[in-house]
Amino acid sequence: MRADGDDEPGGDGESSKNLLKLLLALGGAGVVGLGVLGLLIYATNPPPNPAGGNPTPPAAPEGVRLDLVKSAFRDFKLSGQRRLAVSLKITNTSPAKRITWNLRQSAVSLRDEHGNQYACDGGVPEATVDPGKEANVQVSFPRPVDQAERFTLSVGGENIGTDRAYTFTFERKDITPAP
Repeated sequence: MRADGDDEPGGDGESSKNLLKLLLALGGAGVVGLGVLGLLIYATNPPPNPAGGNPTPPAAPEGVRLDLVKSAFRDFKLSGQRRLAVSLKITNTSPAKRITWNLRQSAVSLRDEHGNQYACDGGVPEATVDPGKEANVQVSFPRPVDQAERFTLSVGGENIGTDRAYTFTFERKDITPAP
């Protein structure tokens, strides 16, 4: 919900108005109702991700946040093949605990809207992130089929020491072409 009451640009804001009417009808539960309203608004409209992918949920209790930074086609010198490289930002929100990224390729996968799956075939093997700091890591995949337009990236939490899985979606138009 935007500050002007509309759910979406150009929308009529009816769902927000109906929700407000319901909360007002609860009467004595005003403080609780406002707290619920805030949670509902956040849950239905989480903050946007500047990279164009889905936003990452708020930081896990472990103090870890993972964001999709960008995706790009790159030519890898060793193989001579073009790969899809995806950059991720790890943010350590813990006040005192160090986080270690250990790439477990089997816990990182990419699929497209046609059901094609692309196995992770490389990336930054390890990175240490001190409390309050960030680190960028990269994972790579074989070049997707030309007909694929939408991608879903799944990153298992075991790569950063959590039980949580992270999922991001992005489109081909968001992928930076190779130079």
